[in-house]
Amino acid sequence: MTLINSCSTCDCDVAIVGAGPAAFAAAINLASEGARVIIVDQKGPGGQVATSSKIENVFGIPRPGLTGAELMDRAIDQAIQVFGVRIRSPFTVVRHTHDETSGVHTLISINRERITARAVLLALGASPRRLDAQGIEQFMNRGVGYGSPQYHQPDEWVGKKVAIIGGGNSSGQAARFLSACHECHVRMFVRGEGLEDDMSRYLLAHVQEASNIEVFPHSTLKGVNGDDQWMKSITIETRDGEKVSTTDIPVDYLFIQIGNEPPTGWLDVELDSHGYIFTDRDLPGGVWPEPVVGRPALPYETSKPGVFAAGDVRAFVPKRMSVAIGEGAAAAVSIYRHLSVNGKAKH
Repeated sequence: MTLINSCSTCDCDVAIVGAGPAAFAAAINLASEGARVIIVDQKGPGGQVATSSKIENVFGIPRPGLTGAELMDRAIDQAIQVFGVRIRSPFTVVRHTHDETSGVHTLISINRERITARAVLLALGASPRRLDAQGIEQFMNRGVGYGSPQYHQPDEWVGKKVAIIGGGNSSGQAARFLSACHECHVRMFVRGEGLEDDMSRYLLAHVQEASNIEVFPHSTLKGVNGDDQWMKSITIETRDGEKVSTTDIPVDYLFIQIGNEPPTGWLDVELDSHGYIFTDRDLPGGVWPEPVVGRPALPYETSKPGVFAAGDVRAFVPKRMSVAIGEGAAAAVSIYRHLSVNGKAKH
């Protein structure tokens, strides 16, 4: 496939909102076919995966794995240096418009900057979900944090007591990273029965085999306690059938990883009840609400023709980096087809 007749009046052929693995997978695939691609993001490239302690379940990752930041640094360098992908950041999109006559999409930032494109990919990912418990904000960055402990070296955890709230893959990666220091005591607190429903098998096996990781089911964080300098303990509520008990547990660090929320409030596309984007066959009724181009929605296409979505922001998608990479590459194929239908590309 070779892209030709690129839109001379547009800033780019494809504008990608978001700068995580789905965004860069799509950008590299599209740019390799000659598309002019701009990635925009409000915080800078990397995405949520840049906070991951270790990535192992992606094709071609060498042993013993890479941190999320290391992997994304490689992707960013490849996209810019090899394929000429442009990045605009900070660029906080607050509005999207579409001219049906010309087919041009316009992204408008909070600063009223504009980017025009023939197609848009929403690879927004999701931001950490905040936990409402007493003392969290008071001790933020003083023992409490959202995300991963990867920015510290394992030696820094010698003799430390670390608590992790959450039982998904991010929690498993953090626990695995910390368990490399055998003098570090890691406690994982989860609301449900255990880790089996939300954690990948390879991470689950490591957590179960590690001698310095304990898992506490049916547990909820109720508060964080400390002095003027640092947190000292957390208050955990545990349910055992009808019995409810509350315990203060001494900890030195607390990491909260209870899932993510999609930043989709500005979008005018079909969303599920949690704010995730419906695409193609998952659209309500299985069709576009207003089919205006005489064709069914392409794979990864939203309720707006020419606007696509991939990765964590899409409804019904497992929140895995490897999935996001695959979705970005697959969405690039649909975007190319969209450009072809609109007379902008040919095989």
